[in-house]
Amino acid sequence: MNLVVEQSLADWLRGLDAFDGIAIHTGQSNAEIPGDAPSIICACESCDIVAGALYRATGAILLSTPSTLDLDQHRQLVTALRTALKSLADLTPYFTEAALAGVVLANLTESQSSDRWLATANLILGLAEI
Repeated sequence: MNLVVEQSLADWLRGLDAFDGIAIHTGQSNAEIPGDAPSIICACESCDIVAGALYRATGAILLSTPSTLDLDQHRQLVTALRTALKSLADLTPYFTEAALAGVVLANLTESQSSDRWLATANLILGLAEI
């Protein structure tokens, strides 16, 4: 189920105009992540069976930009991510292998690490097997 969450989050972000041209990866991808350009990683940290076919997943969207990028460009991407996160109900059609029963934004943090600016959105998702 972890891969289902990661792929669904990635597909949702790829469908948003604000992230055109941004490399969007899943946590279980072996694709090379560019060090000199903005990138987004969609990860599912855990997925637990709550009861029967019901699951509780914790996911994350990590927006990473190199600190050599103009800070205004990074801020624009963070603003676009914040805007997208206000419409989490729009995620529903992207979950085709499991039914999305609900999703909430647990937190959104910003930091700098290893010459990169980071914004991390942590999500809690309720899922049901189809």
